[in-house]
Amino acid sequence: MNLHLHLIKLLTARMLGSFAFIMLALCSLQAQAEITADTYTTKPSPNFPCTTPIIGMFYFLNLDGEWMGMHVYRADSGKTSVVTRSKKEYPIRFDIQGVEKEPIPVTHLVEVDGRRGAGNIPGYTDDYGPEYWNYPHRIVFWVDFKETPGHPADDQRFEGYIMTQTEDAFAGITWKDGVPRGFHALKHGCFKS
Repeated sequence: MNLHLHLIKLLTARMLGSFAFIMLALCSLQAQAEITADTYTTKPSPNFPCTTPIIGMFYFLNLDGEWMGMHVYRADSGKTSVVTRSKKEYPIRFDIQGVEKEPIPVTHLVEVDGRRGAGNIPGYTDDYGPEYWNYPHRIVFWVDFKETPGHPADDQRFEGYIMTQTEDAFAGITWKDGVPRGFHALKHGCFKS
């Protein structure tokens, strides 16, 4: 009887182990879809399909409980990406110098303005290999809420990660007056040329 029970446990464990391995492989493949600037600027959400040509995406941005609009445009659209709050527009920049006009997806290992991403855990080793954790789905951007275009040092920094399964939202952390606050942005529509 004990031998019979032991065989059942062994077979069940092997079957579940194989199933878990297959699911991990499938989920990893789905999660590894390439994230590019287009993912943020021109790739519509399945919930809000758009007709082409698309020059940008509209997001609902929730910043620490306050809802705002966020317009993210392709670099070649000639438009500036902005956050809208109380009928005012605040420009977004996607790099320290303000040269890049669209999102730059990077990994958590890349230093952006002296900081690595939240997924960076010093000394952490993983079982999936470095290519799994070096996945560029992090976005860093700054918003000029203080309306001081000549003084980028006071712009509010945002750092988030896109939802890799659906690519229809991203969430992360921002800092206001040195205090960390949460945010998330949901794709809601697109802008056509």
